[in-house]
Amino acid sequence: MRLSLGFTQLQVCRNIMSQSNYSKVEKGEIDISFSKMVELLNRLDMSVDEFMYIKNDYKKHTHSQISKLKKSKI
Repeated sequence: MRLSLGFTQLQVCRNIMSQSNYSKVEKGEIDISFSKMVELLNRLDMSVDEFMYIKNDYKKHTHSQISKLKKSKI
């Protein structure tokens, strides 16, 4: 996604995380916090929903985790 938008790794991760860690995130070698993910997605002008849609091969989640939470008695 980053490359298709014409961004370098440094442009996306500056002031959020190190470029080396960002590279590892892209490769799936490390996980990051949700808040950092949201910051990175904001930098790409992308919502979490858009990211998940693309990540899931352009298929909408019909059984989302949020709907499961709404049904639970927390």
